Amino acid sequence: CAEGLELDCTGECGGSAVRDECGVCNGDNSYCSDCAGVIDGDAVVDCCDECGGDNSSCGGSGNVNGGDVDVTDLVAITFVIVELASFDSCQFNEADINSDGVLNIYDIVIILNLIIWDTTLSRGEEVSSSTLYFGNGMVSYKADGNVAGIQLEVSGEFTITNSHLPAGWEMVNSSKTIILYSQNRATIDDGTLFEYTGNMKIENALVADWYGSDVLVSSVLIPEEYILDAAYPNPFNPVTNISFSLPENQDITLQVYNLQGQAIETLVHGNMEAGYHTMQWNADNHVSGIYFVRMIAGEYVNSQKLILLK
Repeated sequence: CAEGLELDCTGECGGSAVRDECGVCNGDNSYCSDCAGVIDGDAVVDCCDECGGDNSSCGGSGNVNGGDVDVTDLVAITFVIVELASFDSCQFNEADINSDGVLNIYDIVIILNLIIWDTTLSRGEEVSSSTLYFGNGMVSYKADGNVAGIQLEVSGEFTITNSHLPAGWEMVNSSKTIILYSQNRATIDDGTLFEYTGNMKIENALVADWYGSDVLVSSVLIPEEYILDAAYPNPFNPVTNISFSLPENQDITLQVYNLQGQAIETLVHGNMEAGYHTMQWNADNHVSGIYFVRMIAGEYVNSQKLILLK
């Protein structure tokens, strides 16, 4: 290079090319700049093509794989919920159609409503409460309206062996999550959903109707056998608690007898749901002494002694 001249970063004698702030020869700082043009900045283009955005200006369409929203989107989302597949951030943003930050049965039902656009198909009654029963190798439910989908978060080692879902209903499951939903607004009656072998515990449950209602959900462990538990306290004054277990819905009679064999109090007489129950007997109007409580549930009969001390 001639005297008085210097090589630029490209190797040209007397050239004008210089390295930019990113260290790139003849660069424009874009190599190390974020989408806002800030060198070494951390702003990125979000799923809505906004620099530094938070995905809030778009998404929530239910369309996770391009094209129209259809059953393929639905299947993809259910597989992600049960952790058999995964989404990138933009797919997640599209799947989270109610924008609550999580994917669950509520998103599935909203997308189903988009797919099933036929307004002649009834959505049935809204659901305000639902109970799920599990144990003895089966899961059942009841609700006060028309259920569109159910999501169960479960634990234990189990294998689903038999589905009782009606035509039009689908089940997708993994070892931790079970999704059940109607594909065509088909109704499902109260009763058994499916059978299983092994041990299963419902840790959490979501129930959705076709209206997006806030549904109160409870889960009940079904006992393995009929049991009349020991009354507590016993001896007592004047109130004692009498607990019993029903492995199935059953007509039950629970009565208190005196030593003469006369029924002096009827605590229960009628059909009760499977589960664990507790009734109280207030003996404030009875004298101290020995009494007996007797339980009849189907072919199960049992009794125990009660001691009232005043």
